[in-house]
Amino acid sequence: MTELDDALLDAMSDGAIVTDARGRIVRTNAAMVALLGAPALGRAVASLPLRAEWSGDPLLEPPTDAVDGRLQVADGTHRLVHVRFRALSGGRRLYVVEDRTELRKLRHRLSYADRLANAGALAAGWLKGFGDPEVRLQRAASLLADPWSADDATDLAQVARGLDQASGSAELVFALDGLPRIALGPSLARQVLANLVDNALRHRGRRIRIEGEHADGRVVVIVVDDGEGLAMTPETATLPYTTTRDGAQGLGLTVVRDIVEGGGGSLDLTADPHGTSVTLTFPVARTQPEPAGPPATEAGRRVLVIDDEPAVLRMIGRTLRRDGIETVGFGDGLAALEHLGRGDRFDAILCDVEMPTIDGRELARRIASDHPSLAPRIAMISGSDATLSAALDGDGPRHGLTKPFRADALRELLARLLE
Repeated sequence: MTELDDALLDAMSDGAIVTDARGRIVRTNAAMVALLGAPALGRAVASLPLRAEWSGDPLLEPPTDAVDGRLQVADGTHRLVHVRFRALSGGRRLYVVEDRTELRKLRHRLSYADRLANAGALAAGWLKGFGDPEVRLQRAASLLADPWSADDATDLAQVARGLDQASGSAELVFALDGLPRIALGPSLARQVLANLVDNALRHRGRRIRIEGEHADGRVVVIVVDDGEGLAMTPETATLPYTTTRDGAQGLGLTVVRDIVEGGGGSLDLTADPHGTSVTLTFPVARTQPEPAGPPATEAGRRVLVIDDEPAVLRMIGRTLRRDGIETVGFGDGLAALEHLGRGDRFDAILCDVEMPTIDGRELARRIASDHPSLAPRIAMISGSDATLSAALDGDGPRHGLTKPFRADALRELLARLLE
């Protein structure tokens, strides 16, 4: 390479590697040396601890000209990198390695902050319906409790009776008595009905009727109001951030749809100038009573939970404690590794996929390497179906759950891990 080429490489903020026709490293810039924490001249590029993000394949012969990967650095941690490739003359190859670890952390934090902001906007909209400050405080306290309930069965009639104070001067009529309990936690069921009542009030509904029936193993609930209808199509109304009202977030119906469909139900919306009708279907909760205690094979077990969302740690801990299972939670993967290294023993591990510092897939690999007996008892959890599928596609963990999940799904997962 020419002197000008060397100067350009050293001026780059991204790492750079040049290989010869045999794949040997003949040039690295200062940024790459700093990223690796050690010199690499003379090594085969295939020997670098640089792997495709999910497959674990080496990046010597990439199928495309750019790929995301994981680079293990001198202290044993991993950096999330984006690698671009260019063919040079004489069979040489240029690798440009961009460290995106901090960017990924920032995106993760922004995503979490966005979820918190949406929840806050939703809570504020609901609380506006309660004029009495004391009632507002009571309702706010109920919202601050985890919406993940270990009791995944709800009496809709009981939930509806708590909405009277939110109706203001509108007439609120219920016909929900005698229905079987639905397979949805009480706080989520309350959120669904509260959102629909709030939506009716905002569209000047003066009479709101909520009635239900039990048919074909499902509970069907119809919420009808006599308001001014919707100023958009029903399909558009459930899209996030879609609203015609000043100052509104456009999340109410989106949240309702996501909760109902996430619980195995469905939502159908119709509207005209004389009002809006929302039809909800819910699966019926299991009719058999819960066992008096946890199965003997599970009581007394210990589970390590790693997730950077405190609400998830609390929900899992609360649910499993009711079954006599002890949980130890960490919000950081490296801290969990250090704890395991001290010799503390666990019967199963639940690990989030997307976390700062070290991602769940790499964390599971390192746990399996250091503690082989735990390898078949590691399960992944994620808020994205696609992310979870990618994390389970390979030689690592085979079990997982998509958040949010119900308590019975958590128990079933743990039973599989402890078989």
